[in-house]
Amino acid sequence: MRSILSRENPTYRLLKEWATSAKARKRDQVTLLEGRRLILGVAQSGGRARFLVTAESSQQVAVGDSPLGMIDADQHVVLADSLFDNLSDVKTSQGVLAVTSIPD
Repeated sequence: MRSILSRENPTYRLLKEWATSAKARKRDQVTLLEGRRLILGVAQSGGRARFLVTAESSQQVAVGDSPLGMIDADQHVVLADSLFDNLSDVKTSQGVLAVTSIPD
């Protein structure tokens, strides 16, 4: 697990590009899922996340003792709240999102 605090971080920039550009998501064959229920659904169906991303303020609540802590992800990233808010597409976020590959 690693923390990202800067907008200049290459991983954050990639996540931001995917969050704001359908063209980028299509190019890289990924989708973003926001919220525990959607992410757990992917995990329960045997899916794997490329990134599991949590907001700093909700990291313990979102992942700590919940089933999300057991999700198979290539990378787990904790973002500063302001950075996470820039990725989130919902009004009241649960503080967790995942990037998954789109199946062929």
